[in-house]
Amino acid sequence: MTVSYPHVGGALSLVGLVCVSLTAVRSAPAQVHAEPVRSVPELGFRGGFDVQLESGSLGGQLRVPLAPFAVLLASGDYYLQNGIDYWQANADAGFHVLPTDAVYGGIGVALSRRQYEEADRAVGVADTKLGVNLLAGIAPPRRSMSTFRPYAETRWTFVSDFDPLFSFVAGLNLRLWAP
Repeated sequence: MTVSYPHVGGALSLVGLVCVSLTAVRSAPAQVHAEPVRSVPELGFRGGFDVQLESGSLGGQLRVPLAPFAVLLASGDYYLQNGIDYWQANADAGFHVLPTDAVYGGIGVALSRRQYEEADRAVGVADTKLGVNLLAGIAPPRRSMSTFRPYAETRWTFVSDFDPLFSFVAGLNLRLWAP
């Protein structure tokens, strides 16, 4: 059985328009006189909960600054759900929406794999699919001498035949080297 999500296209268009608009605002000439960004890549762990799966998750995140207003967020999560062996890898572009860089939104791709072990599915049957992520998060600016940065995110994942997922995650990233 295939489930389609016709509303996803409109939501993605709206998120894309918002991200492009915020990028244009953030890169306005007023930014020319701003202090140079001294951000460095960060790596850390996280835990979360998915509302659709009613399951906890464990994972990690790599955060790589791309520009004063944009960051690459590579992450992975393993869901702790009975009867299904499920993991997801993500590559997202995040865009800061406030001058403090604490709040961000983003869009990206997900690679999801589910292997069923339940009685109503054939044991060992696995599905691996590509999908789309929409996310919003908060990560307070790291203090100059601090090595760690906490963060929290909400994530919507849309993968063709899978039910859409809505997850909450929180984690702690470690600065990989001094700026």
